[in-house]
Amino acid sequence: MRLSQPAVSAALGRLRDTLNDPLFVRQGQRLVPTDYAKSLEIPSRRVLGQLTGLLSSPGAFDPLQAQQNFKIAGSVFFAEILMPPLAPLLETLAWRHA
Repeated sequence: MRLSQPAVSAALGRLRDTLNDPLFVRQGQRLVPTDYAKSLEIPSRRVLGQLTGLLSSPGAFDPLQAQQNFKIAGSVFFAEILMPPLAPLLETLAWRHA
């Protein structure tokens, strides 16, 4: 996953809060998924497979031809450090290809 252990723990904590389920419980020395977590496996695999297919389809999306509006979201770091120089560039590119 290329994430540190604290990052995975934080993400799991957010999932637990959002889904209102512990997702994994201790059973002796092991962590085992709850019944709810098990019920998410097949639908999650299906959705991730569809998303992977969508993102890997060549020619399926041409940003220079796109007419949709997009929202860009990110962390506080993204908003404060990366977005200020990125926003003017995106705006310039958008108007150039409009």
